Amino acid sequence: MTFRHGVAAGLLLILSACHRDEEKDTRDKLRSWRSTLELVRLQREQHNVPAVYAKQVVDQAIDDVSKEFKKPHERATREEGERVLALAAKQR
Repeated sequence: MTFRHGVAAGLLLILSACHRDEEKDTRDKLRSWRSTLELVRLQREQHNVPAVYAKQVVDQAIDDVSKEFKKPHERATREEGERVLALAAKQR
C-alpha cells in the first residue's frame, strides 16, 4: 500500500466515523425530545405544568426535529423523527 492509499483509507475511516457520530447524536436528540414530550404530556394531564409552557416545549421540539429532517439520515433515524413529530402534533 502506498502512502497515498494509506491516507485515502484513513480519511474514509474518519469520514465514516463522523457520519456514525452524527447519526448517534441525532438519535440521542430524538430520544431526548420523545422523553421530554412524554413528560410534558403527563405533567400537563395532571395540571402540574402551565399550558403556555407545554406549548413552548412542543413548538421547540417541532422546530428542532424539523431542522434535523433537512439533513440526510438513515431510515431508522428518519422514522424515529417522524414518531417524535407525530407525538408533538398530538399535543398541539
